[in-house]
Amino acid sequence: MCSESKINTLYPYKPKEFGIPFEKILNGPREREVKIHSGGGNLLSCYITDRSLEITDPLLKEFGLTAVVNKSGLASFTITTETPSQGKHIDMFASHFVKLALTYFEQQGNKIHCCKGNWKGDSISLKQFWSKKRKTKNNIIAAQNTWSGKLFRKLGFTQISEDDVIIQPNKEVIAYFRKPSEKQIKTDTTT
Repeated sequence: MCSESKINTLYPYKPKEFGIPFEKILNGPREREVKIHSGGGNLLSCYITDRSLEITDPLLKEFGLTAVVNKSGLASFTITTETPSQGKHIDMFASHFVKLALTYFEQQGNKIHCCKGNWKGDSISLKQFWSKKRKTKNNIIAAQNTWSGKLFRKLGFTQISEDDVIIQPNKEVIAYFRKPSEKQIKTDTTT
């Protein structure tokens, strides 16, 4: 279980204003789905296991926070906290969620070796990648200068090689950021 003081420092929550009360979500039994009111008053759906966290807003389906770690220690994130039509979600904070998820997974006994950026659609990181790639012609520099890349590096996942940046035929991008002591992860199919 996560300690309440640790959770409160990782994710903002102010009743009747904003945020998600993760201390109520993470300190219960594992492998469960719960409904909980956010600080902004939204009723959120939460699915929790030792290796996944998923937060969705049933009324605002475009928004969501998902983190999964596989048995190999690869953490993947799918995060939508802002959309062109809806603006920012009052309760969802991307960087805080990533930090909280990594801490939670480690506390559950999952050793995180690598973080995966999977950039598609209207993703801020995808737009940043292609903008930087046009300027530098360098996949590594472009990946490192995305929102995700900067956050992963700040959290200690600083290693990335040319093989770690995969450009899909549809122009979507996958990038793997590893801790300096970790070997390159070639696959993320192990769950």
